[in-house]
Amino acid sequence: MSIRLAICDDCKHFINTMRLEIMDQENIELVGECNLAVDCIPMLSQSNPDVLLLDIQMETASAGIDILPKIKALFPNLKVIMITVSEIEADIFNAITNGADNYVLKSMPNLEILKKIVETNNNQHTIDNAIFQKYLSQSKIKSDDYNSLLFLVSIILKLTKSELEILKMLCAGKTYTQIANERFTSESTVRTIVSHITKKFEVDNINTLIQHINNFDLFNKFDRII
Repeated sequence: MSIRLAICDDCKHFINTMRLEIMDQENIELVGECNLAVDCIPMLSQSNPDVLLLDIQMETASAGIDILPKIKALFPNLKVIMITVSEIEADIFNAITNGADNYVLKSMPNLEILKKIVETNNNQHTIDNAIFQKYLSQSKIKSDDYNSLLFLVSIILKLTKSELEILKMLCAGKTYTQIANERFTSESTVRTIVSHITKKFEVDNINTLIQHINNFDLFNKFDRII
């Protein structure tokens, strides 16, 4: 029985090339195709493929990744191979995290892509080592970020009311003088409290801490909690 293949890719030349390659294959049949992520789910419903080649960059730079969770939810048995020119670590990480069964670069020879389709359909797929290493690298970054976020929140929850209010004001871009005036206190008092804050976070520079907190958009995301 041949593998039923569908392709969602805005590069019509790629689809045409793959169609020609598949014509010479006895074990793969092209049953559906579309050029936009928005058309992918209707196309899948009509064609009922075993494997989908899904591009990342279509209507938007991440259209394929954005629709991937919905595809996997609606078609849990469908094998999805991201087929893309992108070697960006974040794209690789997000694609695999959102359920992609394989990640293949368009620079790969067409016959190799066909081989990946067969392997993925047979649950024998292996992600190329270079791609997998980038996935691991991004996973480490995400893990470090997550651990840093937990650390920041854990310390923030231990701040006194005054320390928390001043830290929020600093993260909002206010100067020591502005904070002192708004709190009806002296600038030296503000600096003393800031010193206590840096000690609790074990940092030497308050500006480094402010940047780290703002990178996470921490006070906007957790305002109701902290």
